[in-house]
Amino acid sequence: MNGRHHLDGGARSAVGRRGHLELRKVALVAAAAAAAAATTLGSGVAFATDNSGNCTSGDACLYFNSNFEGARVGDPGRNNYGTTYTFKSWQGGSNGAGVYTKNNAASVSNFDTNFAVHIWYNSNQAGPVQTIGAWDAANLNATLKNNNASQSWG
Repeated sequence: MNGRHHLDGGARSAVGRRGHLELRKVALVAAAAAAAAATTLGSGVAFATDNSGNCTSGDACLYFNSNFEGARVGDPGRNNYGTTYTFKSWQGGSNGAGVYTKNNAASVSNFDTNFAVHIWYNSNQAGPVQTIGAWDAANLNATLKNNNASQSWG
């Protein structure tokens, strides 16, 4: 299959990237309100501030291993990976959990139905790039495998 796979995750959302981001904002506000309520009630409930390893609609899902295996991280933004993102265990694998995403990804699934994701060799979206189409997936090529520093959408 030459490293490319089409995602077949069932019903596809008609909500575009902007609509999805608006829904995320609403969810974040609700989570913040729940956290405030939990603190007030003294329940000790804590919410994660980093990615949980879940890949949802609108995310670029980067995997530690080729063929979409090992730990993963879901990232909906246009950003540099730096020391902000780490791979997380999930039901499909834990190899690489806790490792920084920058320069450690081997494959990518694009969970956005409308936009391609661009994986860049350098920070600030510079240098060689590999594009994974909307709702598509691929192993990173020889240049970008374990040499990924940033991403963008378009």
